[in-house]
Amino acid sequence: MLFISGVVVTIVGLVMLTSLLRDAGERAFSQLGLVAFVFGAVLWVITLAFRLSVDPWAAQEMARTAVLPDFYVPLTLWAHALFVIYTVLAFLALAAYGGAVLSTHILPQWMGWLALVYSLAGLGLFAYAHDVPPLLHYLPPTVIGILLLLRRYQRPTAGHREEEPIVDQTPVVSEREIS
Repeated sequence: MLFISGVVVTIVGLVMLTSLLRDAGERAFSQLGLVAFVFGAVLWVITLAFRLSVDPWAAQEMARTAVLPDFYVPLTLWAHALFVIYTVLAFLALAAYGGAVLSTHILPQWMGWLALVYSLAGLGLFAYAHDVPPLLHYLPPTVIGILLLLRRYQRPTAGHREEEPIVDQTPVVSEREIS
């Protein structure tokens, strides 16, 4: 249940981040990242629902009959395939957000590079190990959220410029000019 809650909170945060990036003039990468992450998250929730429903039922059937249901193994392979697609989409979404951060001034440039390198390293690790903990998908979005909450990293966007100080435009006239 915590994973599902984490998915929902992350999607809400990514929607807000996409809105900030759109206000800063970036439209392509952030939208692609959001679509990829949401689609992947749906697959991840399906996988979690499988684990919460079919796994206990299959365990009960095996305890009752001492035989694993015939369709259980193909379903676990299907659930694993959904997790693989989710993992690839989550890392690609992170790479897209890294590109979006690099093309704006919402966050420091190092955060964009970190997201890109992290996502490529995550994809490499996944290709090598064929599995990564789902927590790894949520670390960079968490760092991005923390940076956005810290006052020193809040930068104005194109639609939200900092107000310039009001300067009196009245010409100064000396007493000599008056006489």
